[in-house]
Amino acid sequence: PGERNFNIYADRALSSTSEKKVFESPDQYRVERKVTMIGRTLQDILVEYNVPLEFDFLSIDVENHDMEVLRSFDLSQFRPNLIGIEVHDADGGRIRDCEAAIYLGGHGYRAAAYIASNVFFLKGAR
Repeated sequence: PGERNFNIYADRALSSTSEKKVFESPDQYRVERKVTMIGRTLQDILVEYNVPLEFDFLSIDVENHDMEVLRSFDLSQFRPNLIGIEVHDADGGRIRDCEAAIYLGGHGYRAAAYIASNVFFLKGAR
């Protein structure tokens, strides 16, 4: 939460508040402009829009802020059945060791699928 600069990069898909460069091409990260924005927690957004406490799918892909967003809402209150999150600290053989898996495992979620940089976690799965 709070005021942040939002960087609009040449490659629009990478636009983010993040200054961290995860791709190799400097052309992708040429800043075309910056916009000041007010950040909010996912918890505040879910509450404001009266999202049901249990819902089907939550997708998180926010360019280097994925864990920050994941931690910004109460998983004991809101219980999506499936959570998809972009991870950069795992590959197909090390999913259990990634930060998202450790965090979500503590909340009753288990990794069910992995594709590219995305891991999908099922509620109550074993």
